[in-house]
Amino acid sequence: MKIYSSGAGRTFECVLHFAGYLAGYLYIASFAGTSSAVWGLSANIIEGREIVIEDESGRRIYLDTLGGQYRRIESKTGDVYHCVVLHKSAVFSENSPNPLIVAEDGDIDKAVGRYLTAKFPVPPEWEEDYYKILTYAELNMVRNPFIDVWKDLKVAKITAVNGYTNHDKLTDETLKEAITRGLKEGLLKIPESDAGGVFDPSWTMREYLKANARVLSERIKIVRPRHDPETDKLHPAIGRMERIPFPAQAHVIQGLVNTLEEQNMAVACGDMGTGKSIIALGVCNVLYEKKKGPITVLLCAPGVTIPKWEKKEIAETLPDAEVFVIRSTEDAARYLRMIREGHRPKGLEFVLVGLDRAKLGPEPWFSGIWKRVRGTKEYAWHCPDCGEPLENIYVKAKEGERPFLTWKDLACGKPPKEYRNLQPNGLPEGFIPKWKLPSKHRKCPSCGTPLWRPALKSRNETPNRPRWFVSFILKKLKKHFDLFIMDEVHQTKARDSGRGDAFAQMLKSAKKTLCLTGTLINGMSSSIKELLWRTDPKSLIREGFNHKTSTVAWAKKYGVLEKVIRSSDEDEGIVTRRKKSGDQAREKPGIAPELVVNHLLHRAAFLELGDLELPLVELKEIPVFVEMDPEHMEKYKEFHRELYNLCMSAYMSGSPGAFAKFIPSTINYADRPDLGAEVAVKDRGKKVLGVVYAPAFPDDYYHAKERELVCLVRENLAEDRGVVIYCNYTDSYGVHHRLKEVLETHGIEAHVLESHVSPEKRVEWLAQKEEEGAKVIICNMRLVEVGLDLLPWPTIIFYQMNYDINTVRQASRRAWRIGQTRECRVYYLVYESTQQAAQFEYCMIKRAHAMLAEGRLDRSELAKFGRDLTSSLAADIAGCLAGEEVAEKWKELAERDLDEKLELVEESKFLEILSKTQKKLARRTLELCGLPVDEIEETEEEVKRPTILELAAFLPKRRRKRAPRAPKGYRQLSFEDLLFGAGM
Repeated sequence: MKIYSSGAGRTFECVLHFAGYLAGYLYIASFAGTSSAVWGLSANIIEGREIVIEDESGRRIYLDTLGGQYRRIESKTGDVYHCVVLHKSAVFSENSPNPLIVAEDGDIDKAVGRYLTAKFPVPPEWEEDYYKILTYAELNMVRNPFIDVWKDLKVAKITAVNGYTNHDKLTDETLKEAITRGLKEGLLKIPESDAGGVFDPSWTMREYLKANARVLSERIKIVRPRHDPETDKLHPAIGRMERIPFPAQAHVIQGLVNTLEEQNMAVACGDMGTGKSIIALGVCNVLYEKKKGPITVLLCAPGVTIPKWEKKEIAETLPDAEVFVIRSTEDAARYLRMIREGHRPKGLEFVLVGLDRAKLGPEPWFSGIWKRVRGTKEYAWHCPDCGEPLENIYVKAKEGERPFLTWKDLACGKPPKEYRNLQPNGLPEGFIPKWKLPSKHRKCPSCGTPLWRPALKSRNETPNRPRWFVSFILKKLKKHFDLFIMDEVHQTKARDSGRGDAFAQMLKSAKKTLCLTGTLINGMSSSIKELLWRTDPKSLIREGFNHKTSTVAWAKKYGVLEKVIRSSDEDEGIVTRRKKSGDQAREKPGIAPELVVNHLLHRAAFLELGDLELPLVELKEIPVFVEMDPEHMEKYKEFHRELYNLCMSAYMSGSPGAFAKFIPSTINYADRPDLGAEVAVKDRGKKVLGVVYAPAFPDDYYHAKERELVCLVRENLAEDRGVVIYCNYTDSYGVHHRLKEVLETHGIEAHVLESHVSPEKRVEWLAQKEEEGAKVIICNMRLVEVGLDLLPWPTIIFYQMNYDINTVRQASRRAWRIGQTRECRVYYLVYESTQQAAQFEYCMIKRAHAMLAEGRLDRSELAKFGRDLTSSLAADIAGCLAGEEVAEKWKELAERDLDEKLELVEESKFLEILSKTQKKLARRTLELCGLPVDEIEETEEEVKRPTILELAAFLPKRRRKRAPRAPKGYRQLSFEDLLFGAGM
């Protein structure tokens, strides 16, 4: 039995295994043959060409195909290729409203039930009865009688829900209605249960819950959590660490350990300052003692926190652990070579790598040769291998013309004018071009030679040493690490980011994964999607998602979508009056409860500051809305209105990036009027639609917000309080340097933390400024967003905000954490009636939704924290009003962001209460671990505010017998000795 199709002057024929069709259209087929026959036949099916099936007697079946509606799966066995082509509606991840159900054993009814329970949130108890509420048509099957592998295969297409033709699409809504009707008509029956509950089909959900409240409460009590703090003991390893965790931290450690024993991934989500570092190290210590053998832990964190992890957290919590820090490609390659040569840890071993270091690869360099095209006076790039001139395959050329790859296609600026002392690439010696990246021209069209290579320092192509992706090197150690800890995992949430890719590669090197973050969700449902896909793709595949799932598709199920409809009143038809309209959906702040239930509750441990039972000093968040000076406001409103109208016109005409420059331009004309403004708006074709100007104010004009900043700083300095001022636009607009100039003009010394200070050096920079007694620090909030403690500067002023609410929440807590003894204040300076006010309110909405996912806010309370959930990022001037009402809402939300169990103490009483509480909590932890409580170090020293570099020592410590030192003349071999081959 064969199947064949003709096209492009050729006939492709294969041996048929089976095929299924309905109403003359092919839906599924399996066949085998040579590579060319299989590829050609499957291509014809996908392109929509007619297919012919012919049996041994010569009887033929002619079938049409649905072009572009198929998926194919190919495999090779020897010289024979096997291919299965099936309609997209038979693919689980396609979310088809009329799916094809494939039953290998022939039991379609059972297969339908399995499909519904896997695809929709419906009770599995009715799996064998769901076929009763659906109508489906079986495909006509043609089978090869000589192949009995699929002899029982049946395929059916769902055509209606509950037998009603007006419900011909299977969706959540239609299935819900079908189940409701099935219950009322007796097709589905509530199974018998000994729970003692009652049910009436006429009840609403509220009535059902009310009638069974007592029964449901008793059933919930039966559910056994992985760790119950009320009854379960803690592993002794938790209390045997050098620093003793507080009881709440110890319970989280135990819960995470139990979770990792059942699954491969867990998340520790805690408030900023709850001690996620000690929790992670506690998990490592418990796993180490439970294994009763050596383990290796890969710990990846933002580069700014690596010194703190190495010198304070690990050294003072697990001092016997070996630590190796990967700071370069050579370190990673050396560690890989060492493992391949047989190195195994003797105890607990940590390998630390910075996240940005892990993601960085070589700088690309184009390897083509720049020379004159043979027989012409024209210059073009040539292939370094075959020597042929490279063609620009993305340019449509006229017949007979060859569009060569020119200088401007790949490089910036102008090509060299003189060609003396040429290098091998055809460029003059010392001429270093700047490439346009990324490039679509990856290989030579003629010979397939790669056209890009790493830039070399030896050829003066880059000032940096050669490097390779550290994440790729570590990936080669497949399942070598017992645990992979990803600190600040929310920084890897972006789909196409280098950080996200590095995280995905390093996951492959470990057996288990522990993620740490203080802001798991930023208010958008999609902020968790990529984390789940990288760590547990199986759970998403079961729901029909894959790596290509868009943000819109995800938000459709787990978030909130806004659909913008554009319409044109002009006639678009020739004879008829056809109107043109279009729509575009995009995600807005909002999270469905199903997201928390389906993907977070069973893998995440949430810890709040109040759970620690440790007192903290008071924290006050104070929004300050500033009125602009009249002349400044007049110019701003005119600029804002003109730019908004022009951007809206461009957007309505189909330019998706029309508002790209709107937000930074309006925010910074308010904050830096001395620069003026000039913004060009382009359409989809890069044509300039218009330019909007705003006049510049004199350099010595200090506008209202700057004057308010000076007043706030002076007030806090008068109380001997350090101040940190956050900016957002520090590159193009240089807001941080402007503020330094303004403060110094008013007699206030300020220091700027520049972005070129490497993450590893920022802790030292801040420690030096603390030692020098610096009282005012200015920086971009992203530089200190994670890992850094700003204890000497208890007042934080947001001079500018950021639309990323994770960044705002993290940066606002840098001073208010364990170890702070001064009252903390966070000010938000916002210009009223400007885009800054709209930005502030938008951030409030995102903060509310993030708190909803963390359980700090009830869904019924969301509405009062924003006008609506669909307010635009780029607001019209009429929508930029905030005022006292919004300020009060923000303060209320900030209070809700603090755990109600948290004890806030006045600054004057804090030290006395803190000292007593520390000892009490440490003793309780040791009791829970079954250890003697006299192991706590007794000290009568006064509790003082620790410095930045002393913060890790803030937790209570155990009395610990040190290991005896080696005899004089000898020394203990270290981990570095193993790496570098040092002798005795």
